[in-house]
Amino acid sequence: MSASIQVKIEQATVADFRRIETRTGRPMVRFRAEIGKDRLSVVAFNDLAEHLDLADGNVVDITGRLQGTSWEGQDGGRRYGWQVIAEQVEQHDSRRNSAPPPTPPAPTTTRPSSPTRPATGKRQERQVRMFNGAEPGPFDYDGGPF
Repeated sequence: MSASIQVKIEQATVADFRRIETRTGRPMVRFRAEIGKDRLSVVAFNDLAEHLDLADGNVVDITGRLQGTSWEGQDGGRRYGWQVIAEQVEQHDSRRNSAPPPTPPAPTTTRPSSPTRPATGKRQERQVRMFNGAEPGPFDYDGGPF
């Protein structure tokens, strides 16, 4: 018996949405969920696949399970990766590529402004100490490496 890893991905952007069928004729969709620089392959089957209508740029929340997968690469070598078998996909009304919402006006403050410092004509400098391997650093234990 293999363990199932449940996942919930929030605010993912859809890319490369494709509607296909398995070799046995089951409806299937495949797309890439992008969260920042991270990308994860997502697949859905049967009723969920039939009713899922997404486009590149849609923002979705995905609930499912993580599954290891393998395939043969173009060079004939074996490749391994991960994919999410979606059990639920919730689409948000907005698209990641649309215009951002207007920013609210800046709050007004009633706090008095800070007093100005007199100009001394000198630029204040910060002292920065660099450490090398021969000299103990500020977080080294007894001067040795961690």
